[in-house]
Order: sequence, then C-alpha cells, then structure tokens
Amino acid sequence: MESKPRIFIGSSSDSIDIANACNVALDYSAEVSVWPNIFDKAGTDTLSSLMTKADNVDYALFVFSPDDVVTMRGKNQPTVRDNVLFELGLFIGSLGKERCFILKPRNTELYIASDLAGINTLGFDINRSDTNLDCAVNAACIKIATQMKQQGAFTKSFATDKVLSPKVSKS
Repeated sequence: MESKPRIFIGSSSDSIDIANACNVALDYSAEVSVWPNIFDKAGTDTLSSLMTKADNVDYALFVFSPDDVVTMRGKNQPTVRDNVLFELGLFIGSLGKERCFILKPRNTELYIASDLAGINTLGFDINRSDTNLDCAVNAACIKIATQMKQQGAFTKSFATDKVLSPKVSKS
C-alpha cells in the first residue's frame, strides 16, 4: 500500500477552526498534523518542535486570516499573525515554495507582503450562509490533494559541491 503524503497545517489560535476543517477535508488524502498537536514532548520549545516537523513532512498549509492590524504608510491594514508568517518561511526553507500553501478568506481585506507572490495561494468563502467551514475549505483542499498526488513525497537532496583547492604555482 502506498503511503500518504504528510502535511502540516499552521494557523493562529483564532483560526484553529479553519485549520481543523482542512484536517477533515485532507484526512483521506494525507497524514495531517495540525499545529497544536505537534507539541507533545515536555520541555521541547516551540521552535524546535516546528523545525522537527518541517523536516518530517512533505507539504505545509498555512491559514492566513486577518487576525492582526498593522499600520503601513499611515493606513491600518488587517494582516496575518506574525508567527504564522514566520512558520511559513520556516517551512518554505525546508520544503521549498512549491510544497507550501496559503489558504485565505476570499472577499476579505488582508495585507500579504508582495514577496510572497508565487506561493500557492487558495481562497475559501468565510461568509457562507450556513457557516459550514468543512464545506467552505473543501474546494481548496481538493486542489491541495491533487497537487500532493502529482508531486508525491518530498525527498531532500543536498548539493555535493566539490571544494576545489586553489592551484599553487611553482616558481
């Protein structure tokens, strides 16, 4: 039996319900780890747990929701929580941008740095009349599952550049 890809889902505490809805939607396609469940060892700091998880998954999904406000050029703008943004960067560094996803609410003002252009960004309808988050995120999660199936498991490859000794001229 072929093993399922492993995916980490990160979000703010305020958006844990969205992360859990993604867990439900991706459960048959992947081994899902939602962020609160990775901190299982007493005495292990948050960063170490995240770094270990980044080295042991094939994909990562981050819920970007307007949980904070920043003032830029004199204008208040809703933005993603800074720890979620940091975690995205950590996982991009480990997996590459092609294996990381951003899920954000459609039709909601949310400042995202232009440097993040090129990351797989998907939207969902946060304003559904039935407030069913499982249904709201399902289409985006189907796209993620399809991409995971196409790309498969992640294999880290390390460059083995030869270190060349400088030529010494004999005079």
